[in-house]
Amino acid sequence: MLSAGLGILLVLAVLLGLQLGVRLWRRGHPKRAELARKLMHVSLGLLTLTFPWLFDQAWPVFVVCGGIAIWLILVRRLTLVRSHFGGAIEVERVSWGEVYFPIGVAALFVLSAGDPILYCVPLAILTLADTAAALVGSEYGHWRFTTLEGGKKSAEGSIAFFLVAYFAVHVPLLLASQVERIDVLLVAVTLALLVTVFEAIAWRGLDNLFIPIGGFVLLRELPHFGTDRLLVQLGVVVLIAVVAALRRRQTTLDDSALLAAMLTGYGIWTFGGWEWLVLPVVLFLRGQTQQTLTERTAPHFHHVDVVLSVAAPAFFWLLLARVLDRPELFFPFAVALGIHLGIFEISRQGKAGVERSLGYVALVCGVRAWAIIFVLYVLLQRLSTVALVGAVGALPVLILGIAGFCWSKHSAGKQPMDARRWIFQAAWALIGSLFAAVPLLPLGR
Repeated sequence: MLSAGLGILLVLAVLLGLQLGVRLWRRGHPKRAELARKLMHVSLGLLTLTFPWLFDQAWPVFVVCGGIAIWLILVRRLTLVRSHFGGAIEVERVSWGEVYFPIGVAALFVLSAGDPILYCVPLAILTLADTAAALVGSEYGHWRFTTLEGGKKSAEGSIAFFLVAYFAVHVPLLLASQVERIDVLLVAVTLALLVTVFEAIAWRGLDNLFIPIGGFVLLRELPHFGTDRLLVQLGVVVLIAVVAALRRRQTTLDDSALLAAMLTGYGIWTFGGWEWLVLPVVLFLRGQTQQTLTERTAPHFHHVDVVLSVAAPAFFWLLLARVLDRPELFFPFAVALGIHLGIFEISRQGKAGVERSLGYVALVCGVRAWAIIFVLYVLLQRLSTVALVGAVGALPVLILGIAGFCWSKHSAGKQPMDARRWIFQAAWALIGSLFAAVPLLPLGR
């Protein structure tokens, strides 16, 4: 292994040479901006695949990745630097993917702790599958789906991503691990499906973070599940995808938001089990619908930020329950979802919501949401006395949480679709659920 200093100089020198080479190629192909970007992406990815054999400590990787990130920002921001070294990473769409890439590589190197499989497989997916998706989608993409901020991706590109990701997982596990062959197949299919969703919902280059980190977590966990559990995992992924697909024409969620909802459902089921998944599924099915969306030309105006707004407080309680081994935190989890459902119920009021007082709207929508969520909550808790008492106490919390959201937005009937609105909605769901969790504090172990 080379010394750390020599390895750093070697990597940075090769990187600079690659960027100059791609820039020269770009001069002869001025209309192939995306291809030039992907040439740089593949070259940089293949270069970083050598890190486990170049460095045995994390700090040289931090130096290299930090240098790469700073250099690429300078190329983007400074005219003088861009005029001499630009051209390899410039595209018309807004993206910071070239900066997220070294950040993802550094994080992956630390997380993998020297395991070349855990490092190289997610990075190979990011390097090769992402490039295949971009090139196939740009040349042959016909069936388009919407992403955040009005972007477009293609089903053909996603299929190409899945196929390359599958082989990027299957071949290394088959040749360099002790995992059983049938488990290798199931791991490769499941992981490839999930990282394909990561790629499909990412925006502004965030796939360069989502794919390596998500791929690492899945690759670390899935091979230890065993054949039976892997079959269940794959079945759940497929089932959630089918439900999302059937719901597509009746929901206001755009395609990337539907995929994000699918990924959220899988995460909740994985960490919490089917009991924790029931209420989010009900919220998804009850969520805002419009009859006009049965028409192919109708807009889907809710984006990934809606899913993030709902998922953030829910995952907070789910992960806290998992880490602290406190299953009773299912109660504030249900309260958070109830507040979200009540706020969505306001949208069903239409013009009537504008004409009614804030208190009346909060009361009506709170009762409706409570009746849906907490009847199921009590059933899931097997009609226990604690669950019945908790359900009764949850009603005023839901009403106050919904009223607080309406007050903060100044109107019960006018709810803008901007990011600020979804931050407020997530905040009030979390605040209400925190109040609901207060009675549980004396039960701490």
